[in-house]
Amino acid sequence: ASTCALAVAAVLAAPQLLEVGGGTAMVDVPALAFALAAAALLAHAGSDRATLAAAACAAGLATGTKATMLAFAVVLGAGACFAAGRGRRLVTAWLWTIGLAVGGGFWYARNAIATGNPLPGGSPLPGPRAFATDTLAHWLATGRLGPGDVTHALHFALGPGWWALCLLAGVGYIIASMAFTTTIQQDVPEALRGRVSAIWTLAFLAPRAFAALAEGALADHIGPRITTSLFSVIALIAAVSLRRVQAPTGEPIPPPA
Repeated sequence: ASTCALAVAAVLAAPQLLEVGGGTAMVDVPALAFALAAAALLAHAGSDRATLAAAACAAGLATGTKATMLAFAVVLGAGACFAAGRGRRLVTAWLWTIGLAVGGGFWYARNAIATGNPLPGGSPLPGPRAFATDTLAHWLATGRLGPGDVTHALHFALGPGWWALCLLAGVGYIIASMAFTTTIQQDVPEALRGRVSAIWTLAFLAPRAFAALAEGALADHIGPRITTSLFSVIALIAAVSLRRVQAPTGEPIPPPA
């Protein structure tokens, strides 16, 4: 169990999730894990202030991972204050507020400094102007990077048929995801379905994290076109190899003894 936990933690800490997937559905799993940890700690906190502070920090990590967890953290904190009883509600409220700030306050402070709004994706609030940045998000927000620039970059990197490659990649991704999840539902016994789904998710996310680093490094040295072609050949070889070792159609996985 500890080995599996370390493997999952390594995937969730990969740059693909931390840098590229921030605020998207890719971070739903760690956000939900922090939320469940906060609820579990709070349920066993009682009058122990240290456990209550740990629950608040876990809720703060959930809100720092995804802004949609803010409502959950507020409701959970209100419930903690209500259950604390008279005489301890003020202390509970302060502990919960400090824990939220410690766990997730950094990202909202960063957003307020960089964009003028602590919430991600929001318009700048009245007040001092945010510091100028040169990030892609800043270019999109300020209109410095338009659709023409994106299509020009894709044309430069992939050639005149870039739109067909993007369409093919999108359709293939959707079909493969639907086929994998449907196969798991149909062929795997219910007693094993959760474990098989967890292994499939781990195998699906881990290569993407490391492949993104390798693709970026190769693209800087040999160019994006050669890099895309190389990884496409690798994916094709892997698909053909897996097809040869696939179990016969209609042969379900036997249930556990």
